[in-house]
Amino acid sequence: MPILATILAVIIAQVSVSLAVTQRSVDTLVHQVLSSLNGANQKTVASLDASQLKINDAIARLSKETTSSLSKTLSQQLKVEKSNVESLLMAAVQDTAKSMAELMALAAPTAIWDNDTPKLTQLVKDLHRNKQVLFARYYGIDGKPLTRFVNKKIKKVKELSKTGKGRKIFDKILDAAKKDPAVYLVEVDINPRGAVIGRFLLAMSNQNALDASAELDQRFISLVNKSKDKVKTAIAEESQTTKDAVAEAIDASHAIALQTSEVLQVDIDQSAEELLGSLSIVLVGLGILIIILLTAVFSIRVINKINMLTNSLKELSDEEGDLTQRIHIASKDEVGAMAEAVNLFISKTQDLVLRANASADDVIKHLPGLNDVSSNVAGVADRQEEKVTQVASSMDGMVRTIQEVSERIHDNLQNVNDIRSASIDAGRSSEQVRQVITDMVGDVQTATDTVRSVSDLSHQIESVLDMIRAIAEQTNLLALNASIEAARAGDAGRGFAVVADEVRNLASKTQQSIVDIQQQISALQNAVKQVVTSISQASGRAEQGIESINQSDKQIQNMSNAVQNLYDLTNDIVAMAEEQSQVSGGINNSLSDITLETQATGQAAVQNRESVQVLSKVAQELKLTLSRFKIS
Repeated sequence: MPILATILAVIIAQVSVSLAVTQRSVDTLVHQVLSSLNGANQKTVASLDASQLKINDAIARLSKETTSSLSKTLSQQLKVEKSNVESLLMAAVQDTAKSMAELMALAAPTAIWDNDTPKLTQLVKDLHRNKQVLFARYYGIDGKPLTRFVNKKIKKVKELSKTGKGRKIFDKILDAAKKDPAVYLVEVDINPRGAVIGRFLLAMSNQNALDASAELDQRFISLVNKSKDKVKTAIAEESQTTKDAVAEAIDASHAIALQTSEVLQVDIDQSAEELLGSLSIVLVGLGILIIILLTAVFSIRVINKINMLTNSLKELSDEEGDLTQRIHIASKDEVGAMAEAVNLFISKTQDLVLRANASADDVIKHLPGLNDVSSNVAGVADRQEEKVTQVASSMDGMVRTIQEVSERIHDNLQNVNDIRSASIDAGRSSEQVRQVITDMVGDVQTATDTVRSVSDLSHQIESVLDMIRAIAEQTNLLALNASIEAARAGDAGRGFAVVADEVRNLASKTQQSIVDIQQQISALQNAVKQVVTSISQASGRAEQGIESINQSDKQIQNMSNAVQNLYDLTNDIVAMAEEQSQVSGGINNSLSDITLETQATGQAAVQNRESVQVLSKVAQELKLTLSRFKIS
């Protein structure tokens, strides 16, 4: 019985030791599998983070290339539009100057013929009501000035008088005006009847057109910059959406990995519990079976074998835990079967210890790499926090810049509105000039009708002269007959003969006067024809002037439409700038949230590194425990 009790105690001890070792090995294996799975998950997350960085770089390159291409294309198109608008402005000024000069030339002949210098001077002064007129002057056929009025209050005229060369003030002004690109000079001949009787010189300022062109150029440059900023903002918004989608995908992948780890851990725990339960049942059953067999067949002939089995189990349960030893019992009886069962148990235990030892080695081998990864993650989190802080600072600066740009755009909007008002005023002035020319054409037509009436009267005078000529011829004939009759009468008709001679002389003088009057009437008719021709030419030129003003009105209208489009576009840019400022503020708030998340990530990495260190200690203890067993 003591031997049986001893064997029973040994079996119970062996089963307990085996269960304990198996339990620790299974726990270690489960922990190792979970650690490996977590490591794989970390690598997957790191790979996804790297992919996210590549996507961010690709989006940044796309933003840069798109912005550059848009800036180049928009600059080229706006340059063409600026050239067209500048040409329209300059052409409008030049056409207006030519039309004014031709009108002034049409209005001057009467005053030149009458040598009416005050009237010519008043025409020049009236012309200066147009603020673009710098100076104007009438010249006679001999080249001498007929007017000398110069408005020295005009700032541009003062500048020309200081920079020009010449003996007189006007000579200096004219010399400087010929060299100044901001001054347009036009000179027309005064030829009312086809013969030049003088010329008219007009100088108008191109400065408004040049200033408008320069201001338009600056606005176009500002428009290109704002468009670039807007495109960058749009791409940034889309890239942020893409980044958020990638981040969501990474978070979802990480959540799936965590869920998989949890499910796998539950499955492994269940399998381990089932394995331990089955192994416990097997070991307990095997022990009970051995006890029953030993009790049933216990006899003297098996005592030695039992002793041998007992000694082998003692060697197995000593401190070294030699699992290489086997029980050598060659008998085919129950003791031999028990020995084989014990040998099978030892073999399985040896294999289990080998695998647990190998798993512990793998855990110890991978722990330094996991520790390095945790350290790298903590460092990356710190650097990311620093970069996010820098980006947040840059975003603050960008928000302030956007606000300044918005204020400047508001100022430019006011300037565009001023240009639009100026173009409307120019259209009104052109309409007034056209009305004046139309009225003048009506006056010229009235003068033409009057001259034609004079021509008709001259023809009526010719009829009267023909009648007077006939009467003079009859009178001359009657005087001749009276002279003949007086000669026949002799001395009695001598007095009558004297009267007849006087009548004949009077008739001759009347005929000569009629010839002179006829010549004067012919000259008058020729002069009337020339006047009619000159007036017709002046009327045609006035109509041409009206046509030129109509063309100028069209150009001014085109310019007004272009300025209106620019005004609308500037309004749109103002709205876009305000929207961009709001979006930038939202991005700044998001960056603050990212900074907090980055700090949390860094803290989690530090905790992960501490967990790795604890895991390393546990693995070392497991390795030390397993080293007590001799397996080779």
